[in-house]
Amino acid sequence: MASYLKEKITGAQSDVDAGNADKYFIQVAAATSYDDTKGKQITINGPPCEISKNAKVAVRIKEYQGLPLGSPATSSYFNDPAHSQDTYSIAVSWIPEADIDADDLVWGIELINPIRDRIPGRFITTAFNIVKGFVDSSLRCDPNADQPWLNGPVLCSSAITFSIGSKGSCELPAILSEGSLKDDSAIRQKHNIPTT
Repeated sequence: MASYLKEKITGAQSDVDAGNADKYFIQVAAATSYDDTKGKQITINGPPCEISKNAKVAVRIKEYQGLPLGSPATSSYFNDPAHSQDTYSIAVSWIPEADIDADDLVWGIELINPIRDRIPGRFITTAFNIVKGFVDSSLRCDPNADQPWLNGPVLCSSAITFSIGSKGSCELPAILSEGSLKDDSAIRQKHNIPTT
């Protein structure tokens, strides 16, 4: 199913043929709002991008060829045995300034252009229902929108790792594993968060 989607979006049946592929580039930006003018360009496989005083983002893509030109083609992240088969990684380090209701904290993707003309609507609906039924029932999406999106509550995601550490210790791009940092295992015990 994933290979079908990939082919439909990027493959030979798209309006970008292999001969013109070098004319198209990926560019990644991060911001604290939807205001495009406030986004900061992320150097893929480069140092973390600080998007606010308490938030950093690192994006890693294996065999990367995009913007900014001259970006590293890979990252040492992929040398870690736990991530050697990964093809990309998005790492966010963030210390909230205030409590956030878990229902209001979502993670997902938003596209700039519609995909409805590249993937049959019935296929998207069926694929989404399978993912929702077997992988994550908390997901929401609108694939038919002019700017399609898919998101779900962060705390329901299977791709989240919590590393509790001292305030201000959010260093990226570190390879994180579930567990406590320094002497903060007491926080995990208090809130019944596993220590490993």
